[in-house]
Amino acid sequence: MKVYILIILFGLLSCTPSDESPKEVLVKFVNLRFSNNQSLEKIKSYLGPDLSGQLEKLTQEQIDNYIGLNKRKLMKIKINAETCDGVKCLLTYTITYEEKMDKNDQVSVETKKIAELQKLDGNWKIINIDEVKSYLNYKEPI
Repeated sequence: MKVYILIILFGLLSCTPSDESPKEVLVKFVNLRFSNNQSLEKIKSYLGPDLSGQLEKLTQEQIDNYIGLNKRKLMKIKINAETCDGVKCLLTYTITYEEKMDKNDQVSVETKKIAELQKLDGNWKIINIDEVKSYLNYKEPI
């Protein structure tokens, strides 16, 4: 009887996917980018070799600007469309965040982007991100 339970347990475990979906990878990447817990190594772990290589070429000042999103607060991420095959995936998504400007001004930003993910060595990696459209809503008149 115990053997049957063990076989069923192993069968169930072997059927569950061990890797994350493209959506999960993208959402985790966006959440990381808006967190205070960023590092270049963590960011590079989500990226394909070309983007990762581009980050390595940045100067320290450029890296500090790239990582320094502490003036921004993520409000929402929404996956709008998904086109995937077995090894490539295009995700259209919208992020909404608030950014603190100089002189205590705030702006609400909604940005629509398209992320291209590719399965490399069994894991989904971000190959490219294109910005499609952005809307800025200033709290105070400009």
